[in-house]
Amino acid sequence: MADAVNSKIERLGGMRDVLPAEYERRRMAWEAIRQVFYNFGYKGIEAPILENVDLHLRKSGEAIRRHMYVFEDLGHDMLCLRPELTASVVRMYNNEMTQEPLPQKLFYHGSTFRYDRPQAGRYREFTQAGVEIIGAKGPEYDAEVLALTCSIMDALKVEDYELVIGSIGIVYNLLDKENIEERARNLIIEKLDDLGKSEDVAAGIAEIQDGLQAIGVRFDNPEDAQGELVEAVRRIDNEDVRKLIIWLLEKVYADAAAGREFTEVADNLIAQLSRDQQGPRIKRILEFIGKLRGISGRPDEAIPAARKLLEEYGVNAEPLDNLDAIAGYLKSYDIDWSRARIDFGFGRGLQYYTGMIFEIHCRTEKMGASSQVCGGGRYDALIKDLGGFEDRPSLGFSFGLERLLMAVDDAIFEQPRLDALVAPIGDAKVFNYAITIAHKLRSNGFAVDIGPGKAKPRDLTGMANRLNARFALFVGDDELEKGIVTVKEMDSGTQTTCLVDELAENLSKPVGVS
Repeated sequence: MADAVNSKIERLGGMRDVLPAEYERRRMAWEAIRQVFYNFGYKGIEAPILENVDLHLRKSGEAIRRHMYVFEDLGHDMLCLRPELTASVVRMYNNEMTQEPLPQKLFYHGSTFRYDRPQAGRYREFTQAGVEIIGAKGPEYDAEVLALTCSIMDALKVEDYELVIGSIGIVYNLLDKENIEERARNLIIEKLDDLGKSEDVAAGIAEIQDGLQAIGVRFDNPEDAQGELVEAVRRIDNEDVRKLIIWLLEKVYADAAAGREFTEVADNLIAQLSRDQQGPRIKRILEFIGKLRGISGRPDEAIPAARKLLEEYGVNAEPLDNLDAIAGYLKSYDIDWSRARIDFGFGRGLQYYTGMIFEIHCRTEKMGASSQVCGGGRYDALIKDLGGFEDRPSLGFSFGLERLLMAVDDAIFEQPRLDALVAPIGDAKVFNYAITIAHKLRSNGFAVDIGPGKAKPRDLTGMANRLNARFALFVGDDELEKGIVTVKEMDSGTQTTCLVDELAENLSKPVGVS
């Protein structure tokens, strides 16, 4: 029992301790990022780490939901540690900011949590830094957000990065055109993220098809006794079909269906009838996605190629018009297209995106298999999906700070220096004198530490070096009696004395300069 009580408690798997040197790197990086946010006119906010689990169950997508930290609190409410921050910002807007003028340009920085497999730069607690623009309609806002991400990379002096821009709206338009039911739609959209990362497109498409078959989509399209009924149902509006099924259940099967909501039965039946017949249409959609996956390049190359494909499949080309307009605005931001491209072959793991999407990738060996450091896009329906009164066109992005720092050269981070180490050599009276000196200097804005009492001068000098102090301030019985300080400039080794009342002025300039 004693061994268990006294045993060392280890850090939780997938979590991370941030030590002083890394803390300073993170602090300086965040300050640089925050300054760019301010430069673009954004305002800072903070959201709670704990949220109602329903906030993230509605639209986050299965890839996020299955990795959430979920628990029941003492009040029997189901809560989660936030797995990302966009939903929290939207919830905050719906709760607190609906009367504020639009657009609302907001930035944030904070911990998020997912129970993923730890790997290089990926932890179960990680830091997101990003922005959301609520009420931002038009490609000019899309272009601003893209330019903002590049400005952050420039501020951190990261050169070997690539901005990848796409549109999830193209696939949504085809799904709408083919009238694909919601469960199948969601699975296809969710799997686009995996497909974009797969080198074998055919295998990726086959995996999506397997997933669709698992939820009841039939690709063999058999001719059976249901054929005429299904065809008749397809010609009738779904709401009329729902009413008819509910009426039949009430008249004929009320007893058998006792305990079940008739509307739920009707919806499930309509979905199943639709699912049985949509296999050929989904096959065509997957064929389209496979071809779209191969289109990538500069705007003047990729957009015309995609337009030709959309014409072939009869898909609304509005998302391409939007990308064209975004590319036009990006010219005014001087975006370097040698470090950016249009790519129609990737998706995002979150289900709430509706239009332009993008990622930033950094090419460095430290990143491991995954090179992504930033992702985001447009989500024009999320405000209403999470309880808002009406839709507000919106978009945003976030950086994974830990991943981003792997791509940043340590040379840009100058470790902060301690201004002075007060070095007492003597008894308690001398140490109190050291405290008085440190207090006066701190009151004038200096960063000051105090060495241990009764230490040797050589040890105190070594301590000043370890702390990277600019000055060592030696005080002993003689200094106490005369009201002076012996000042040693650590870089040059120059040493002099000055009155305590003149010390603050002397530390602001090199020793010996009058």
